[in-house]
Amino acid sequence: MPLYGGSSQEGLQVVDVRFDLFPAIDVLIPAFLLNVVIACLVNFFERHICRWRGSVGGIVDAPIERVWSMVSEAGRLPEWMPMVETCTHLQGVEGVSGYVRLVSGFMFPQEDGDRSWIKERLVSMDPLSFSFVYRMEASNVGLDGSVNSLKLIDYGDGSTLVDWSFEISPVEGVSEEGLIDYLGFLYKSCIKKIASAIQVSSENV
Repeated sequence: MPLYGGSSQEGLQVVDVRFDLFPAIDVLIPAFLLNVVIACLVNFFERHICRWRGSVGGIVDAPIERVWSMVSEAGRLPEWMPMVETCTHLQGVEGVSGYVRLVSGFMFPQEDGDRSWIKERLVSMDPLSFSFVYRMEASNVGLDGSVNSLKLIDYGDGSTLVDWSFEISPVEGVSEEGLIDYLGFLYKSCIKKIASAIQVSSENV
């Protein structure tokens, strides 16, 4: 752990930083620079370490290839996500890392009754392992930086296991348990809709 001691050189306040793990290190750092470093470390901790996590899963009575075709195509989101109205291409190539889409609907109730919107960026997609990861880049629901990971597993007898995990940064004034339960409820309702969405699409062919 660092030990701090204040001093000054030519009118500039500096901090004598000694690391007891590495006794040989003894550096003088301007106080303002130390504050910047600490702020960066706190931000990193909050974004990458102090995260709320949850997961849901369910069995879909359909072959894994058909489930993948449904859940991996951005344009088909409204078919199996009851709370989504539209999904619009914004940037990049669908299925390729960096692809950006805008999802809107009634995922999260707004005080003014307006629709929720979320801009998502594709982190990765692997058709061979039937998995993808999206990150929320911006939104009007307060979940910027959240990550959603979905993976399909062949469950045998023409059925598929859907494993959906998610992680979010802590939201001030909101209960961790309450938010995780709400997101779990939303995502579980989506999983339950997949089989019927596949059936409807087959009937319309």
